[in-house]
Amino acid sequence: MFNVPIGILLYSLHQKKVNQVRVYLYLKYMASGNIKLTDQVTENVCSQLGCCKKTFKTHLKWLLHKKWVSFNSNTRSLHIKGYKRIAKQWHYEKNQGVGCYIEQLINFRPFCYGATISWARLQKHCKDRVSKRFKGHFSKNTHRECMYDLPNRYLAKILNLDYTTVSKYRTIATIHGYIDVKHNYWRTNIPGDCLESMKGRMPDIAGRFFALKGFIVEQLPSTIDSPMSIKRKRLFGKNGQIVL
Repeated sequence: MFNVPIGILLYSLHQKKVNQVRVYLYLKYMASGNIKLTDQVTENVCSQLGCCKKTFKTHLKWLLHKKWVSFNSNTRSLHIKGYKRIAKQWHYEKNQGVGCYIEQLINFRPFCYGATISWARLQKHCKDRVSKRFKGHFSKNTHRECMYDLPNRYLAKILNLDYTTVSKYRTIATIHGYIDVKHNYWRTNIPGDCLESMKGRMPDIAGRFFALKGFIVEQLPSTIDSPMSIKRKRLFGKNGQIVL
């Protein structure tokens, strides 16, 4: 298992370069520095990632163009650039990482979705704890709740993605077991035939209400649990400088 910076995963989603980043991470896993680009190495990469040689060469060309890797024509070797330089180059300096097994690179998209949502969940939890502390409600118990509220709209904001995209990511991450989502509802004592008038009085949250078994029910923010471990990966200082 190796620790992948959250910033690299966020970049892959924002720029729609998940497959290219997947090739980079696999090369990084194979050799942290240099690797000789032989036919055997190419075949191994294609076999492990389930892609053809043409696709691999296309992604490698992109990595070379963006200077994530460099090629020495004399030794026919690839130099795999470090996480720090790449994250700094694209302004994705995050001091957290997530553990990734080589097998998870095969079906990489669900892993990306699960990891970034788990990171966003942790960010909201930390922010809420700070807010409670300033309001005088801070508890010495720092245990993080298993199921933690993380509405899709808040998730879209913190990940800088649109609502529809985030909803799709959350569904796929749930299907593959990277996160667990619980949908929460509150049953009111208001008769269901008052639904339309209630929506008219509260247009901002009208979409939350629906009728069920004769009564109005309000959909509350979903809560999310994640088995993925987000760990501190000290790549950058407080001012964004690379930590050597």
